Amino acid sequence: MQTVLNLAPFNFSSSSSSSLHTYLSLYLLIPPSQIHTPLNSLTRSIKYPDLAWKIIILVLEKMTTPHNTINDDHSPDSANLSDSDPDSASEYNDNFCDILEQRLPHDIPLLLDSLGIRHERVTYLGAGMTHVVFGFDDVFTTSSGLQCAIRVQAWPASYRTRRELTSQAAILEHLVRHLTCAPRFIRMQYSDDNPLRRAYMITTRIRGICVNDIHQYLSREEEVQLGKAVADEILAFQKVTFNAIGSLVAEQVEGAKPQLSVARFRQWEGLTPTPESTSGSIQDWLVSLLVWRIKDETSREGGDCEQLKEMVAEMHRLGYFQGMGSVHSTTLSHPNLHYGNIMADRDAATGRWAITGIIDWDEALAMPRVMANRSLEWIWSGPLYADQELAMQWTGDLDFVPAAKMASLPDDRRELKARLDEYMAGLDPTYMDHAYGRGRWIRRVAKFAIGGWQDNRDDKMSGWILKEWARVRGQTIQGRGR
Repeated sequence: MQTVLNLAPFNFSSSSSSSLHTYLSLYLLIPPSQIHTPLNSLTRSIKYPDLAWKIIILVLEKMTTPHNTINDDHSPDSANLSDSDPDSASEYNDNFCDILEQRLPHDIPLLLDSLGIRHERVTYLGAGMTHVVFGFDDVFTTSSGLQCAIRVQAWPASYRTRRELTSQAAILEHLVRHLTCAPRFIRMQYSDDNPLRRAYMITTRIRGICVNDIHQYLSREEEVQLGKAVADEILAFQKVTFNAIGSLVAEQVEGAKPQLSVARFRQWEGLTPTPESTSGSIQDWLVSLLVWRIKDETSREGGDCEQLKEMVAEMHRLGYFQGMGSVHSTTLSHPNLHYGNIMADRDAATGRWAITGIIDWDEALAMPRVMANRSLEWIWSGPLYADQELAMQWTGDLDFVPAAKMASLPDDRRELKARLDEYMAGLDPTYMDHAYGRGRWIRRVAKFAIGGWQDNRDDKMSGWILKEWARVRGQTIQGRGR
């Protein structure tokens, strides 16, 4: 099968065609050699999963125009998007999640029946950018019934699906041995050969209400109470330890059950593994990443990489890495921790809210404590997200908010921040230094060393960091000279 895509109407700026081939091959299940981009290709600003699906849908909408052709082919390495298939090319013209929300209430009972699971109350729970979630009661497993969640992948299965779902299952199975807040894995299927026509995973369903739906109605004391409960969970994360830095993935062992392991970070295209630190020190690891980016032929950030490498050396001379640990001693980090992924329930007797669970562990990381020990910024920083001036130059990471903007928080938010900081500092003596002091500078460099530069805001942000560091470095040196 040959799929010809005319991207001229989109006016994308020029970039490497391999990036476009990777994306379209991933989402269309078409070998990269069979995809042709005659005029334009995607920019590096499109990073999975935040915006990629929107661009892919736009591209796919053009597949039905006269400019493009789809020829039948039954090769197992390609996708047969025939008109008779319910999941044909026409389905790509809409948001997959919307389509699934309409047909899954009918298809999920068919799946559960085929698995021999007696079920009740199949209900819609929500959707992400890559999946749709429904809940159901398994009335056969226990006499009182087991509340379950089935998470259905929005896109058709690809060559990555098995690896991703296996890793997600391994993460959950590891977490339930150490934490009380994670759902329990039950079963999965990583192919589309089932009544759902999608890969899926079934887990236990965490009771309670999503905090994102109630936080705006909480009193100040209830906000503090929930914030402290979040702090307790974060400290519990730090007791789950590893001996390497990177993403948590399932390691396939022939003839054995997949085991959880730590994989080195990769480029956003998912191609080249990042280098390892030989000494284990965080500063050497950062330098090795920056050097790797300078040498990487697909990188366009060489200038800032050189300056950030010099900045790491200056930070080392000024003691910023002293006592900050090693990349060979890491803790569990949830990179997508916010109220939308936290469930809570109110105690009927006391009226107090308690966290009942945390979801969305797909991208769990093993990080040094200084990298994971961030402030509880998403609890108290709401007004910053409404700051239009800041939004024009900000990536959404509180580690990159200028001090003047932070000082402009309303009094009630500053009070909430102060109370949560006081609580965290009482539990962890390193917290303030990690969250707002030396740790913030280490994370600022690590953001670019790990993820690179994805758009113009990143370009501006790295320039701002270098200027701000020059000011802080001068003040530090002057202060020590007195």
